[in-house]
Amino acid sequence: MFNLTLIKNTIEKEVRNKSVIFLFIMTVIVMYLGGVLSNTLQIEIQESGFSTYLATASMTVVIWIISLSAKLVAALISANIFRSDLESGVISQILALPIKRSSYVINRMLGGAVLSFLYLIFILIIGVVILLSNDLVPKGVDFSMVKMVASLIPHFLQILIIMFVSCFFSLFFNKIGTLLLTCFYVLASVGVYTYIKAGNPALSGLNLSSIFGFIFYWMLPRIGEISGLADMLSLGAELNLEIVKSFVFGFVHLVATLGIWGLIFNFIFKRRSF
Repeated sequence: MFNLTLIKNTIEKEVRNKSVIFLFIMTVIVMYLGGVLSNTLQIEIQESGFSTYLATASMTVVIWIISLSAKLVAALISANIFRSDLESGVISQILALPIKRSSYVINRMLGGAVLSFLYLIFILIIGVVILLSNDLVPKGVDFSMVKMVASLIPHFLQILIIMFVSCFFSLFFNKIGTLLLTCFYVLASVGVYTYIKAGNPALSGLNLSSIFGFIFYWMLPRIGEISGLADMLSLGAELNLEIVKSFVFGFVHLVATLGIWGLIFNFIFKRRSF
């Protein structure tokens, strides 16, 4: 099932992706300049209430930037992995080898996910260094490295979901179309999760917004819920019983929806000629 050669080939193929390199540089620059600006404001405005507010806001923004950047990198890599194989004809050469189609997809996804995950870890370390070096960790916040490390689990799960969704779209659209649809899916899922978390019902009638919410909350993998948990852990939130229950039910829903859509994808992929 696991083909280390194919996983390694995927990483080597995408590690020089110019779009990812550009996004990495821009993310570091934005976080660094934001940290310097916030630190300067703290020094200039000697007021404890303002300093606490500024530190909290800065930490939230940095975590949000890291999360957004990781999602974009996963979308960029996944949009290129499968579509480039299809457009170049490499996929027919790979499938001519003694390798199953399902194994090809899984190992391409894992290779892309590993590379995206390494990017996330690297950018997260840089973000934490910027926060600590500029004294931007709020004193009232439990900045636990254990929780930060624990947040990597849901982060990796959302990367895998993005890889799968992009792989699915790659069967029908070109690279740009795949990238745009993947980004739309992520934004829609996060938006619906935020809307429902605010206390709004997932389905409140037969209107367009309710149907839209029902589809993205019940029928598709909830990347928004996974992303929300990752951000909460990164920000040092306490895990109460309600959050744990929500995550457990969310994980069950994730496994079920990925299983169903995985079967649909496998059915379509097996009948495609390359």
